[in-house]
Amino acid sequence: ASPAPRVIFTPSGLASPALLHWRWAEGAQRWQWQREAGLYITVVP
Repeated sequence: ASPAPRVIFTPSGLASPALLHWRWAEGAQRWQWQREAGLYITVVP
């Protein structure tokens, strides 16, 4: 298992940008948080 990612939420948004990869048998998703643009989710087959 990978180490737990550090995603810190503050009242004004994220403390810093973050990128998370989620994987399971049927596929995967990439979650990318950016301070200015918010959350982007990409589905990977």
